Amino acid sequence: FLFLLARRVWCARTALAAVAIAEVSPYLTWYGGEARNYGLWFLAVCLSWWLLARAAPGRPRSLDVVAWGAADGAGLLIHLFHAFAILTQWAVIAAVARATPRGAPRRALIAAAAMGTLVTFLVFLPWAAVLATTAAPAGGLGVNWTRPPSAANLAALPYALVFGFSWGPGLREAHAGRFA
Repeated sequence: FLFLLARRVWCARTALAAVAIAEVSPYLTWYGGEARNYGLWFLAVCLSWWLLARAAPGRPRSLDVVAWGAADGAGLLIHLFHAFAILTQWAVIAAVARATPRGAPRRALIAAAAMGTLVTFLVFLPWAAVLATTAAPAGGLGVNWTRPPSAANLAALPYALVFGFSWGPGLREAHAGRFA
């Protein structure tokens, strides 16, 4: 999907270069080798951006818009950080809508964005209900993304994203102890 996205936005030669760079990217290699969901999340990110690129120009097809919303919903189910990809997509949609002359094309783009967002919300809604009703662990130990969501944890996530730590024990420290 990274190749398809880059080919749609630029050209096949640039798409091949993007895929080659992704193959040797230290970030993707490190996180893709872990027994967590980062490789699958990267797939969801590339898929959702490709579907958005397919849906954005002209009059978007409903199937593309629904698939885009479902891919974003799946991305949120895989990793809550997918919210940052969705916010970036909304910023791109807003910029494209602003540059689009008033009339039917702009209305179609805004309607497509609303429909895709609704599908994303509907896909994520069951998991959001689980997150909202899960009790916090006693003591609140662990890294921020393993704790139930709270205002304090949400504020810590961008900080952890930029500075690379979580205001808690590191992964090695958190996983070195015995199970209780």
